[in-house]
Amino acid sequence: MMQHNSHNDTEQRDFNNFGYFDIGPDDIPSGQAESNSFIVMLCTGGEGDFEVNMANVHLEAGTRLILGHALYIKNVRLSPDFKAMMMIINNPFAFDTLTGIPTEKLSLIAENPAVKVENRDEWQILVNLMDNVRLYARHPDRSAAREIVGGNFRMMICVIAEYEHSSGQEAGKASYTMADVYFKKFIDLLEEHIKTEHEVAFYAMKLNITPKYLSEITKQKTNHKAKEVISHILSIKLKREMLYSGKSMKVIAYDYNFADQSSLGKFFRKMNGISPSTFKKQQGAASLG
Repeated sequence: MMQHNSHNDTEQRDFNNFGYFDIGPDDIPSGQAESNSFIVMLCTGGEGDFEVNMANVHLEAGTRLILGHALYIKNVRLSPDFKAMMMIINNPFAFDTLTGIPTEKLSLIAENPAVKVENRDEWQILVNLMDNVRLYARHPDRSAAREIVGGNFRMMICVIAEYEHSSGQEAGKASYTMADVYFKKFIDLLEEHIKTEHEVAFYAMKLNITPKYLSEITKQKTNHKAKEVISHILSIKLKREMLYSGKSMKVIAYDYNFADQSSLGKFFRKMNGISPSTFKKQQGAASLG
């Protein structure tokens, strides 16, 4: 789940099913944050740049962001006046809510995760629906979350698909190619196997394609080859283990299928330019500061 450090009085959260946040430039960590949920964000002021699964995403006032699956999100830059409304919905809840919506509508949004909303009616409807979630999140009894939050989320998806499809998005552009299918499956496989499998050949075999073709797909989607994507995600996972798991480096090396602690250290230095021990010291100093 994406971490959030806001002290905003309006912030409400219920991570059993969903979370709602009013966020500013100080509310999103500058490092990578893991996410295994749907994220809906409406940028209401300023601008910001994010990195999602090694792809760049730019937001400015009037932009909506819908992410159906992200292994990680990184805050690259937020302007001092950045403001946004954000809702996080866990995957099972979101998938249940979206059942029955035509695939072509969902694929349109998947192909265009961040869009500047030009139609005033569409933007106002989205803000109103997000406001509904905000108001409900304040209620002490959130037992009707599936009906209320799920209903508003479903309406957001339908509104986005209807307005943006009718305003010039071509149907052909909205449909998945096989490269899109393979890339999504690759991301899913990474989440499942990254601890033990670090080679492109394994994921290509699982997808029943060649390693070369998998690298061509990831290069097209992220501007990085498949091996670079694997190493990047693995490095993020290792950082999290080092900071939060309390495990020794020897145990982490074993858990992540490195030959030994030295092999893990060599990989980490190659990816980050510093040793694991230096990284932990720097992060500890930053936390104390």
